[in-house]
Amino acid sequence: MKLPTFGFHHLRVYFISYVVMNGIDFMTIAKWVEHRDGDVLIGKFYGDIADEHRKRMASRLTFGIVPLAESGGVTVAAQ
Repeated sequence: MKLPTFGFHHLRVYFISYVVMNGIDFMTIAKWVEHRDGDVLIGKFYGDIADEHRKRMASRLTFGIVPLAESGGVTVAAQ
C-alpha cells in the first residue's frame, strides 16, 4: 500500500487554516507566513476546513439581539 504524498505545503495549509479558525486577523497571518499580497489569499483560501468551526461561528451570530436565559425573552444588546 502506497502512502499519500505529504509535504511542507500540507503543514503550511494546516497551520494557516487553524490559525484563521482561532480568530487571528488575516494581516497578521500574512506577515507570519510571508504572503506578499497581504491578507487577500489568506481570506480567500484558508479557514474553511472544519465544519465545526463554521457551525460555531454561526452560533455566535446575534444581529444585536441577545436571548435572556431567565425569562425566555429577547433584548437588544448594549453597544
